Amino acid sequence: MNTIVSTTKQHIGKYTYLYESTSYRDQQGRPRNKKTKIATINPNTNQTTYTPQYLKTHPELTTTQQPTTNPPPTTANIKEILDKTKTYGTTYFLTQLAQKIGLTKTLQTTLPNNHNQILTLATYLITQNKPINHCQDWQTQNHNPNQTATTLSSQRISELLDNINENQKNNFYKQWHNHIKEQENIA
Repeated sequence: MNTIVSTTKQHIGKYTYLYESTSYRDQQGRPRNKKTKIATINPNTNQTTYTPQYLKTHPELTTTQQPTTNPPPTTANIKEILDKTKTYGTTYFLTQLAQKIGLTKTLQTTLPNNHNQILTLATYLITQNKPINHCQDWQTQNHNPNQTATTLSSQRISELLDNINENQKNNFYKQWHNHIKEQENIA
């Protein structure tokens, strides 16, 4: 489990407090954040007074020292961080839904070499109102649990769709129908 710990200031009325913020994902993959007050900053003297609990875990500090914090981000740092940031929620939801309704298993059985690419493409088509050839750009901006090492460029999408023959399509439809008829609906 990756956690990110940072120190933040919060102004409440005429007082300023320091908080230690811990960001993480819980066991279900949902983002969580835990904030703990670690100090109070005197508005008149600007002196920082740490809580006794925080001083116990950081004995190197005194009440007049500031904890070491990362330097303020520069424009280059912000761009680098944003370039690495990916959207997670929608793709995670759709992947879980595909597994829950049995679509993932049916695709794995009927199209074992292409099922991840098909799920990635389907997720793109569901979440975007853009031409199919923009999928590669979307992949760089979105986390996708189905994603393989292959990015779906326009050429790769054409190859993927060309490689699925009528027999494979019919086999998928047949297995999907058999799976769905238990719930008495077909989509």
